[in-house]
Amino acid sequence: MPRTEWQERTLRGLRERLSRTTSPADQGALLREAVRVAEGEVRLPVDEFHLAAIPWTRFGLVGLREGPDWRIRADATFRPTLSLDLWNELSRVLPLDPSVRRPDEPVAADAVLRRLSPYSHYRNPTQKAAVRALLTMPEGGTLLATMATGTGKSLLFQLGSRWLRAHALGVDKPCAIVLVPTISLALNHRDAAALFPGLEGSRAITGDTPARERAESLRAFHQGDVPLLFLSPEAALGRLREELLQAARPSDDPHRPLAAKGRLTSVFVDEVHIVASWGRSFRPDLQRIPGLVKALRERNPGLRTILLSATVDDSALALLRSQYRGEKASRGLWLEVAERMPRTEFDIVWHPFPERTSRENAAVLLADVLPRPALIYTTEIKDAERLVHRLREERGFRRVSLFTGNTRREERERIVKEWRLGESDLVVATSAFGMGIDQSDVRAVIHACLPEDASRYYQEIGRAGRDGHQAFAILLQAHEDFERARGLVQKTILGLETVRPRWKGLLASSKPAGVDSVTGQPCFRMNLATRGEHISHPETGEQNRIWNKSLLVQLQRYGVLDVASSEDDAAEWLVVVKPHHLDLWDEAQVDGVLEHLCAHEREEEVSRARDSLRSFAEVWTQEAECCLEAVFQKVEAGRPLIEPCGRCPVCRKYEVAPVRQRHGGIHERWPAPVSHFPATRLLRIDSGTQARRWLARLCQEGVAQVVVPESLAEEVVQVWKDAGGDPGWVLTWDEVLKARGGFAPLAVSTAIVLPGVSGGEVDRAWSWKEGWRELISWVVAFPGTRVHGRYLEDVASHRPPVVLEAEER
Repeated sequence: MPRTEWQERTLRGLRERLSRTTSPADQGALLREAVRVAEGEVRLPVDEFHLAAIPWTRFGLVGLREGPDWRIRADATFRPTLSLDLWNELSRVLPLDPSVRRPDEPVAADAVLRRLSPYSHYRNPTQKAAVRALLTMPEGGTLLATMATGTGKSLLFQLGSRWLRAHALGVDKPCAIVLVPTISLALNHRDAAALFPGLEGSRAITGDTPARERAESLRAFHQGDVPLLFLSPEAALGRLREELLQAARPSDDPHRPLAAKGRLTSVFVDEVHIVASWGRSFRPDLQRIPGLVKALRERNPGLRTILLSATVDDSALALLRSQYRGEKASRGLWLEVAERMPRTEFDIVWHPFPERTSRENAAVLLADVLPRPALIYTTEIKDAERLVHRLREERGFRRVSLFTGNTRREERERIVKEWRLGESDLVVATSAFGMGIDQSDVRAVIHACLPEDASRYYQEIGRAGRDGHQAFAILLQAHEDFERARGLVQKTILGLETVRPRWKGLLASSKPAGVDSVTGQPCFRMNLATRGEHISHPETGEQNRIWNKSLLVQLQRYGVLDVASSEDDAAEWLVVVKPHHLDLWDEAQVDGVLEHLCAHEREEEVSRARDSLRSFAEVWTQEAECCLEAVFQKVEAGRPLIEPCGRCPVCRKYEVAPVRQRHGGIHERWPAPVSHFPATRLLRIDSGTQARRWLARLCQEGVAQVVVPESLAEEVVQVWKDAGGDPGWVLTWDEVLKARGGFAPLAVSTAIVLPGVSGGEVDRAWSWKEGWRELISWVVAFPGTRVHGRYLEDVASHRPPVVLEAEER
């Protein structure tokens, strides 16, 4: 059977990696993957690839020299020294599946997509629904769009920015900021936006941006020359906060610089799902973004806020609703478009071990046989360090990197660069690695630990298989992992024995710093190097700073103070007093306040974290529910019902076949004000009437949306785009007549084009039309069309039809 395009592309990538590899161990691992992808043998020129030193039997390969070539194939008798149960399970999933496991489901474009982007169609129904929600968003609204990684969330800020600038009125040029959690993600988005027509001037500012470049980017932003400005939260909430507040002011605000032309009209928060998990022990900036949005809205009440996420669980959704929806919830200024479709690329394996040593031994051996590139995750830094040492010293791997919280910034940048360029095939990391690195060819993720909750697990396995093809998620759990994870969860939430001395030390060293420009509350500067007396964690230097940061984050989480400035390398953090928690700043009453916080808020937080861990651990010991389904219901709000994956231990046990999952969110739209559209009229056309003729007539009548047969969608979109139709919403009958509820039309004047002369399809379409009677202004049909046995002229309208005569074509 001929190889697929994906197989050929993957083999070319593996060959390129091999050409830069001299270590026999790395060569063996890469060749094993090449043989798997080739589903047969691989031939390589002897004079180009020096492979004689490879330990062929270790990797289950047979390598022979035949003339000018190496001929390499799999050894059918190979079995590594893994436990028999684990190897049997792996043997069931490792054979290549070259099919696309998460294919795109292209749907018809709207004219605005064709006009303002380089794309000819939407990648999937949820992307279309999210874009339609964004471009019809009321001023002051907040949109939460959750879509799987790699399914096109970036189009929202790209197309949204183009739309606002194309329809700007007055002297202001609309600009948007996009807050992203990592430097690599900011730079990736900036580079992608620069290739998008009309967004060439997009910039990024992070903590690493040189002062001169930062100043130039801000100058261009204020002049309106930067349509999209990508920012790390530290940058937005630190030195740039006042700049953003100025940019949000309207042109008639006396405090706005006279020369300014750019106005901040939209804020996008990318990867918003990490607020809850990352906010527990560090990155307080992620918790402070809602405060920045609130301050910007005080300058510009019409500011639009768009929250983008891969998944949002119930607790994170409740947090986001409380932080962003606020007082305007009753005014219909909040909308959620949720894909609710799991990642289905993975063959999932779980295997228990009696203790950590045997699990670690298995992880080391798996590096020989699992597809590359691959990631190995641990929870503790020391475990990652030991794994890398063994992989290098015992197994001889050289294309392996270590990425943990102790990795210095320069080293991190080098590792990320090597990973992107294909110079590294294996990274052993704690949970920090991978966020914002859109590497499409990662084939395997191994967890040599029990993640503390389903969200972390799902996020980390999601860094593999982003090209939609087969990937592997291997969870190796040691018996004591549960207790270790529970202890670590509790350790990240500081107890009274740590909170009390550290807070008192910070309080004693604090210095008044005026009042906050937004709330008017007193501010204090707190020295992060301060060490309280009799503390249970007497670390010095950077570790001491980390503990103090964790304390301030935790107190902010409990709502008793706000961290107003938290640049990562700052010696001090600016903290804002909350008016109803003044006792926290009173040395005579602070003990009672801290005791109450730890006895109530902290214990509740610890309890929730333990419940999340227990719930996730139970996924792997039950034998009744698809593992992916169980995990997805924990990471996606509302516990949506999905089809079994067909590729997890439970599905394999019961021989459940994979089933295509369905996109969600397509019925969501903003509540519309009561509108009185004209009574329905019938436009009768010949079968040969060109779309440009009848579409031009509909546009004259104020129609903004059409529902057409699939066969006409391409022509209609192109005609509408060329005619400058604004915005030219297009739905197909396939989209609106889905069995489980299709697209809801936007609340605008709508025309429907009936798909044929008569029959069941027309009857179904007419029944759908009756459900949206108030929107339908025009019905376009051929002469003689019948619905439910009656001529359309008798049922469509009380007025005579409008006829486009044949000679008018």
